[in-house]
Parts: sequence; C-alpha cells; structure tokens
Amino acid sequence: MSQFYAWLGEKKSRRVRLALMDMWKPFRNATQAHAPQAAILFDKFHVMRHLGEALDKVRKSEYARLSGGDRRFIKGRSTRYSPTRRT
Repeated sequence: MSQFYAWLGEKKSRRVRLALMDMWKPFRNATQAHAPQAAILFDKFHVMRHLGEALDKVRKSEYARLSGGDRRFIKGRSTRYSPTRRT
C-alpha cells in the first residue's frame, strides 16, 4: 500500500476521502500514514467473518455453561451465517 501511495503522490493522497480494504493491519497503517484524512471502510466479507467467529465463540461458551434441556436449544446451531439459521 505504501508503494501505491508513493505512486499516487502526496497531493492526490491528501484528496482520498474513503479507503475500502480488508482488515489487514499493514493496509490500515499505510492508509493512516499517507492519507490520514481518509475514512476507512472494511469490506463486508471480513466484517461478517469476524462477527461469525465471535458469535460461535459465545455460542460455544454458552453451551458449555448450560446443561440438560437448555443445551438442546443451542446444539446443532451455527452462527457462521446467521444467528437464527439452523444447520
């Protein structure tokens, strides 16, 4: 990304208002260094992946905490795509 901003030049880099990227930290760091005025927007795929991973973690911890009939409600559910979708 730093090479891209070097190619773009300082003048044009200052005009960047929005940078769309994945959540890789070097992309974010380069944008903040070369176009600090730009708002950063993460792509939907990566946001949804992180959200799904977080929901799975909570689902698994709740399953471990519960017992008996309460576990049946959670068993077999996957939050990978939707918190209400059954797999």
